[in-house]
Amino acid sequence: MKKLKGRLKQLNTDEFSNISTKLIEKNHELVAVQAEVLNGNLDRVLLSKARSLEKEFAMLSKAERLLFRSKSRATWAKKGDSSTSYFHSCMQMYHIKSRITMIKGVDGCTTSEADEIQKTATDFYKTLFTDSSNEIMELPSDAIVHRVKEEDKVWLTTSIREYEIENVVVSMKKDKAPGPDGYSVEFYKDTWPIIKASVCAAVKICFCTGIMPKYINSTTLSLIPEVKNLVDMKQFRSIACCNTVYKIVSTIVAGRLKRVLNGIIGVQQSAYVPGRRITYGILVMQKLMLA
Repeated sequence: MKKLKGRLKQLNTDEFSNISTKLIEKNHELVAVQAEVLNGNLDRVLLSKARSLEKEFAMLSKAERLLFRSKSRATWAKKGDSSTSYFHSCMQMYHIKSRITMIKGVDGCTTSEADEIQKTATDFYKTLFTDSSNEIMELPSDAIVHRVKEEDKVWLTTSIREYEIENVVVSMKKDKAPGPDGYSVEFYKDTWPIIKASVCAAVKICFCTGIMPKYINSTTLSLIPEVKNLVDMKQFRSIACCNTVYKIVSTIVAGRLKRVLNGIIGVQQSAYVPGRRITYGILVMQKLMLA
């Protein structure tokens, strides 16, 4: 897939660069051919050309709509007519709103230089995600009351099967931002019969070795402004855009753990556990107060 990435970029440049201009040109060409047909020219070659142009125009129109929708972050329009003017305005507003023109550094000084802004953001998140303490807290053995049962251990350590991986891919939602590798969920779903073997092999290697390669584990941090006219890095909300293979691995791990959480988490934890409700604690408190 790494080798395929370069070819896909070239294909995108050849076929879909300046897509709006190509769409206008294709529309003019289609209108001219349709005008000849309406004037009574029913030549088979001309009719075949008209049908071919209609398909090409529909393909370019769909590609343009998807492009503007992805850049504008407008997810409501799943189907319908082309709304490129709306999506284009959304895209412009999104870029203006997300642009960082000024930021306050660690020393408290404000800078508007692009290099300094980049350095400030990098230093901030390096400090935030780096553990300065090397101490490891050791718990006494009697402090862990609930342990994983033997049958659950067998389930958790069972080899990953291809149907598990395929079920995860099928259940993943579309229209999500891709990770650093650029491959979206739509790509995996549309090309699954072709890439299935390679993806399954990559996922199984992660589980068998316990090591996740850097090209899978790498993540893009997208900074979402929480306030207007922000000047501090703390005023951004960071969202991690992970690679799709990473999402597949983490979803499988979460799915397996979900089956054993109820047995290893105490009854005092009434929320965020399958089969339990956060309202249980409120009901218990009411009964204690009324008793």
